Amino acid sequence: PKALRRMWAAGLNKGLTLADLPTIHPRSIVFLYYGDLIKQEIDALATRSLADEGLTRAAVGSDGMLPGVGVAADPEVARLQIELLGEAGRRAGRPLPPAQREATRGILDDLQRWQAVQEALDWVSDSAPWMGEKLLYLVTRDVSLYLSKPRIRNAVQTALAKQLEEEVGEDESIVLLTHSLGTVVGMDLVTTWASGARAPLMVTCGSPLGIKQI
Repeated sequence: PKALRRMWAAGLNKGLTLADLPTIHPRSIVFLYYGDLIKQEIDALATRSLADEGLTRAAVGSDGMLPGVGVAADPEVARLQIELLGEAGRRAGRPLPPAQREATRGILDDLQRWQAVQEALDWVSDSAPWMGEKLLYLVTRDVSLYLSKPRIRNAVQTALAKQLEEEVGEDESIVLLTHSLGTVVGMDLVTTWASGARAPLMVTCGSPLGIKQI
């Protein structure tokens, strides 16, 4: 997190300098970090599911997305991920066929759930290649994991609230800058930890918050 904060602050200060605005000292930035918690859950699900030889074979041919196989095979995560992919396809002008939209609602094994997610991903990627298949996969995977697993959602929120309490004084306020899954995490955070006075502004970029399933 410290290294990422330095890199992020350097990029921000470069932009501020080019805009002829005052720069910000890195120590004034609270870099909220939860990537380790998400990765632990992904690794746990992947380890559990990769014992299935068929699933391993399917994953090897899936454009290097092996670490997410176990996540896609999880019933709750797979169902939400296909819903998110379906919404992305609809917005791109090519809704998922009904059979694909309903693919994870039946009783499927790990391999079938993974294949259903992969087929939905391929369908959306073919209709809107500008989205970037791997990025679309990673965003929908992580958002689905966070929203469908209360324990990981609670763990992330608890860790971030603790960090804020340690780094932000009671009389200080913050501007929350969020990206991708961070926009979903941030929306949770401002409704639990922060009052309007402590976080008067939340800025999002690359945000999936406009998707109705989220």
